[in-house]
Amino acid sequence: MTKNFRWQLVGVVVAMVSFGCASNAPEQRVITPESLAYVGPLLKIDEPHLALNIATPPQVDTPTEQTIPTKITPPPAPRAKENAKQAVQTNPQQIISVNQAPLLKEELKPKAEVEIIDDYQQPSADVTPTFNLLGNIKVLGKNGEPIEVEGTIVTFKPLDDQRLPAMAQSAYHEVGMQDKTYQPRFLAINARDSVSFVNKDEIKHNVFSSTGKNAFDLGTYGPKLRREVQLQAEGIVKVYCNIHPEMASFIAVNNNTISTVSDSKTGRFMVADMPLGKYEIRVWNIRGEVTRTVLVTSSNYRNIQLTLDTASYQPAERKNKFGNRYKQNAALFEDEFY
Repeated sequence: MTKNFRWQLVGVVVAMVSFGCASNAPEQRVITPESLAYVGPLLKIDEPHLALNIATPPQVDTPTEQTIPTKITPPPAPRAKENAKQAVQTNPQQIISVNQAPLLKEELKPKAEVEIIDDYQQPSADVTPTFNLLGNIKVLGKNGEPIEVEGTIVTFKPLDDQRLPAMAQSAYHEVGMQDKTYQPRFLAINARDSVSFVNKDEIKHNVFSSTGKNAFDLGTYGPKLRREVQLQAEGIVKVYCNIHPEMASFIAVNNNTISTVSDSKTGRFMVADMPLGKYEIRVWNIRGEVTRTVLVTSSNYRNIQLTLDTASYQPAERKNKFGNRYKQNAALFEDEFY
């Protein structure tokens, strides 16, 4: 066997490994026992959506896959004015009242003043007053300079034992993988909704998350295939690819919360038909987050301004699904890691 022939043979084997053709060895999927996420079967891109069975134990495997157990760290009426006053007295520096004024022009700050509505009327028991809220987010970088607001998610969480209706939308969502990018990159869903990750590239991807009770691993699959995951725990789910470390998507899962993704250019957002009451507002961005408390006692449109200061942001190194650093295989493309 000549030297040139040996090198040609090595090249063929490397190419086969790169495209997953050289071995029938079972793939290793990470299974997180404490996760509530449920992973569905691998489907062709044109196969119909399957309603995932949440009664089935989470992250059920197919017989052809080898899994690795691992532990990854990761409607009552609004209160009367007397209760509202009492709540303000307990922590006056953290509560902001959205009142009868046409606009709340001040930015939400911890020491903002509180105004109590004296003519607040207890609604009738069979009526649930609601409000519509407009908002704008400003993200600041170093030296207090405004930076891009893309990827900012705003979440409203009731603080007065109210039960919020689920967001009115489909229980099935699709995220495409194209040009080594998740599309969309930012998404808000209800708990127990299903998200299908569709491979529209001509290469393989391995979608995974290490986010606590929403941790999942869809395994590695090629073009024109897709796989669904059902997410159940409230919070922001960080989704990555075990092959391409630059790929990232972020999903807000809502359970008695309402989330919205702000406009990527203007930072504007809107929530509608929310019951009056006291809420925690959480502004989340990959660069940081901030929380504020608001007391809403009027049903008219309101406008609030929120500022997120990310001057102290330090990017963290992304880890693969095993919790280790990505290791590059010299035989593969420069941006692919297996």
